[in-house]
Amino acid sequence: MTDLQTWVAPTCEGLADLLDAAPDETWDAPSLCAGWQVRNVVAHVTMAARLTPEQFGAEMAAARGDFGVLSDTVAARDGALPH
Repeated sequence: MTDLQTWVAPTCEGLADLLDAAPDETWDAPSLCAGWQVRNVVAHVTMAARLTPEQFGAEMAAARGDFGVLSDTVAARDGALPH
């Protein structure tokens, strides 16, 4: 099996190119996901490329096994990082 980070890297690189070409205000635009801005969606969809399996496990444990809670937590926290 291929390392997940290696497998998703081309998709993340394409997303990065797309976002680099977009105006800065794109990051704060609402998304189709209720309550999430584009920045939160980017944080969510890039999670597999950014978190090691150990980090993901720790996040899942902190969320008490609830992936919805994990997603919301990571999206809010990492979506607030500078782009």
